[in-house]
Amino acid sequence: METLNKKRRVYGEHLTPIQVFKEFILPEIKDKLYDYIWIDLFAGKGNLILPILELIPKNERVEFFREHIFLSDIQEELVKQAIQNVVNYGIPKEIAKQNIVQRDTGNVNFLVSPLL
Repeated sequence: METLNKKRRVYGEHLTPIQVFKEFILPEIKDKLYDYIWIDLFAGKGNLILPILELIPKNERVEFFREHIFLSDIQEELVKQAIQNVVNYGIPKEIAKQNIVQRDTGNVNFLVSPLL
């Protein structure tokens, strides 16, 4: 438990449960999924964005993921878990690795805007 607490302090780690996403966020964005690029610079396992794929028809998921979902995290083990989670949604591992990367984004500012 002490290791977990230390890790949370070092990385500021607060992983969002999938159920929180499904209950509070998904209902607000479900009609706009194709209108945006979904980026999580502190993705952890991908729980905040990856459940979007459940609403995408299986035959469209690879293309949707390739064009609309981008994740990064500083922790290598969480990046590996996010990649595996995407593979579980039917996305080939090679494509998952292109859009989910290990990166320190602690000082990055960004703006989310609709696709043009």
